Amino acid sequence: MFDFLVFIGRFQPFHLAHQAVIQEAFKHSKSVIILLGSAQPEEGFSETSFRADTKLESCESRTLKNVFTATEREEMIRAAFAPEQQSQLHFAGLVDVFNDKKWTAMVKQAVQEIVQQCSQSDDSKIQNKVGLIGHFKDQSSYYLALFPEWPLVELDNYFHLSATPIREQYLLGHLPTLTQVPASTLSYLMNFQQTSSYRALQQQAQQSLKV
Repeated sequence: MFDFLVFIGRFQPFHLAHQAVIQEAFKHSKSVIILLGSAQPEEGFSETSFRADTKLESCESRTLKNVFTATEREEMIRAAFAPEQQSQLHFAGLVDVFNDKKWTAMVKQAVQEIVQQCSQSDDSKIQNKVGLIGHFKDQSSYYLALFPEWPLVELDNYFHLSATPIREQYLLGHLPTLTQVPASTLSYLMNFQQTSSYRALQQQAQQSLKV
């Protein structure tokens, strides 16, 4: 049993396979650390995160690949879990660094800070057991081998889902189904569709993604 399992991803958007990985992580660990990739400094983003009743202005910082901010993705993920699980989910953002040595150091630092913070709140002096969870989807998954000090809980590709086609179809106006995303994600995506940010991205998508 682990104290913390680390799950790294971009979650653009959060789908059923992501949810299944986290549910599996809770079978092996007390807490789950979710590291949100491509969490660039959000210049141009609204200072407040997206809410169903808030219309964000169009932001140059949003791209066809990075539609949602780190804060928005955290909200999207938390909404898919029960309150008692939400309390054991811990988040940190990772900016894109195209250097493995720098990137692994950044990951380790983010995990260490969360573990230390949680240990202080628990007043625990026991060495925490940290592991990594994920699956080797493609060549981009090589990072799972960059942390030999963390035991790997390797999983199958649940539902054979990928966020890329879901995101591309969404930006072309096609909502995903409940066989692809949790109901909470679908609701989030429907609300975001009403914003000027979505409309601006949709115009870009129609020009670059259409076949």
